[in-house]
Amino acid sequence: MRLAAPLLLLLCISTAARAQSITSFTPDTTAAARAHTPPDAVDIPVWLGVQFAPIPGVTSKLQTQERTDAQNCTPWIGVGAAWPWAKPRETWLEAGYQHWEFAGTFKQEATVSGDTLLVPIIDPITLDQFSARVGVDQWFWQPNRVSASVGAGIGVGTGWCQAPSVVESNVLLSTEFLGRALVSLKLSPRVRLGLGATGSIAYVSGGSIVNGWWQHVEFVLKLEQSMRLPKRIVPGS
Repeated sequence: MRLAAPLLLLLCISTAARAQSITSFTPDTTAAARAHTPPDAVDIPVWLGVQFAPIPGVTSKLQTQERTDAQNCTPWIGVGAAWPWAKPRETWLEAGYQHWEFAGTFKQEATVSGDTLLVPIIDPITLDQFSARVGVDQWFWQPNRVSASVGAGIGVGTGWCQAPSVVESNVLLSTEFLGRALVSLKLSPRVRLGLGATGSIAYVSGGSIVNGWWQHVEFVLKLEQSMRLPKRIVPGS
């Protein structure tokens, strides 16, 4: 018994020493999360950002007029929000402004010396509208620093259109079907930069100025940041 007591004490000391010497090289994700997120805040998987398409890509002619390709345009400038609904998918909602100019001619009947001729008339069209778009993206390699997505959506818009032959501008209504692809780079866990292209098949209705289908491609630059809210306003946080 006298020998068993010292042995038991020695065993307890060695066990405690081994327990204190254990070192883990795995990153402490909980500590990392606390370091990035303030204790009185919570991160929400909703991305808010700005979008800019400075120049158009391929643009078709307006079907109801003999127009050249669009020029001096701002295809899209706006804001957007995206949130996951089923991994790895995101629903997105965007609102923005579009400006298009079509410089071209169409032929109009004119009577010259008793003869009816088709005379080319220079009559460029300007389209300005505010649009809303909604759709779903499928993401690939999303946990990585560089990821990609493809998606589809629909949009509606309203604004005004104008041509030199019409003294007053006409109300413009439009609908469109969208397809898009995007490459995204995470600048930080809460900030991502995206570069991609959006293709649109749109129908515009502008009274006596223009009515018809046309197609175009936008090259878009996006900068987004995930939301961070105070815990006091987030239920269950």
